[in-house]
Amino acid sequence: MTTINTIRPELGSGLPLGDRPTQSLSATVQPQESGNVFAKALDEVNQIQAQAAGLQESMYAGDPVELHRVMIAAEEAGTAFDLLVEMRNRLVEAYQELMRMQI
Repeated sequence: MTTINTIRPELGSGLPLGDRPTQSLSATVQPQESGNVFAKALDEVNQIQAQAAGLQESMYAGDPVELHRVMIAAEEAGTAFDLLVEMRNRLVEAYQELMRMQI
């Protein structure tokens, strides 16, 4: 378990840099296997797409579903999928970079 401490000056305080109060942020980072992170992201994207599809089917069936909610859900699902594809691309690039390293 690694602890990250960040200290930064308050924004817009009007005080000189040395006189500004500081704020301490602490976050705990726990290492995880990239496969588990990717599998979790894949499950989340699948759920988002299923919800969007459910809203579309409800709208097609004539249920009282607002059109803007259907469109927002569809865009959210598309954006989540695009992000997942970019994550996969970065993982593949990292793997290829490791394979090119000489021992």
